[in-house]
Amino acid sequence: MQNLRELNHCKDVLKHLHGVTRFTTDLWVGIKNIPENLSVLLPEKKSNKNGQRKKQKEKIGLKRSHMVDKVDNQIVNKLTINGRQSFSRIANEIGTSVSTISRRYNKMRNNQVIKSVLQINPRKLGYKACIIVYLSVVSKMDTDKITDLLAKIPDVCCITQISGDHDFMLKLMIRSIDDFLSIQNSIQKIQNISKIQIWVYKVEDYYPLPQEPISTI
Repeated sequence: MQNLRELNHCKDVLKHLHGVTRFTTDLWVGIKNIPENLSVLLPEKKSNKNGQRKKQKEKIGLKRSHMVDKVDNQIVNKLTINGRQSFSRIANEIGTSVSTISRRYNKMRNNQVIKSVLQINPRKLGYKACIIVYLSVVSKMDTDKITDLLAKIPDVCCITQISGDHDFMLKLMIRSIDDFLSIQNSIQKIQNISKIQIWVYKVEDYYPLPQEPISTI
């Protein structure tokens, strides 16, 4: 959403839906997608990870802000539908040149606007449920440390810092109740977490979802 007017419109629409009696609004202030935490994936070798992460942050910090225009949005929408379609086909469909598509695509990748990902089917990999966990913390000063600790827990695939009734929203996938209890125990061991709320959902047939936000923290 681009402004509060759009948010208020969405809230008005939700209020008039049949069966909706109550809802809350949380503002996302940062998101960390970590699909590599899914235990079906082989762990990578730990080779100077901290140094690489520092260099990556420094590299990102040198990038200029990228203003996305109509053509950029058209390219993103086409790739969201089919990430393997050729630049020539996209150029033909939106009425521009292949070189324009290639240049804009590379520019958006270099400026962290888009990221190429592999989409998986969690069901076929053995996952039975998706768990959404809301966390509240004692002190906002500890959010970076807590984010790093949460990111080390297997099968936690998305961490979102939010502003509202809670401070974090986690997304994780589980194969069994034993897996869930193990993750819950790991979360409870983290200091300065004051409140935990858990919601269980049916696992999706694909992950990540189309146009899912990429990491900002």
